[in-house]
Amino acid sequence: MAYNFMHRVAAERKVLNFINSNGRFNVELYGLSKGAIETWIDKLSPHLVGKNELFQDMLEVAAACQSLADISEFVYTSAEMIKYERLFECLNNLKSKYC
Repeated sequence: MAYNFMHRVAAERKVLNFINSNGRFNVELYGLSKGAIETWIDKLSPHLVGKNELFQDMLEVAAACQSLADISEFVYTSAEMIKYERLFECLNNLKSKYC
């Protein structure tokens, strides 16, 4: 169980590091819960275009991170690798849109 949690935490840290080191956003994101994302979106500059799309993209990334918590410590099936691929796809989407 702890190992699965570590997968999710590591993925979330990568996402938070990406968002918080991106000079485009003037407010730090402190977590990937829906509430944390909503608070972050609300605090962003009111002139930021595409807030609704950014909100949806962040929820998608958060869901991809959460799915990693279900990965077994010892067995990596093709279905589980798809979860990693989905996370990388979500991160690449964020990078292409917001960097």
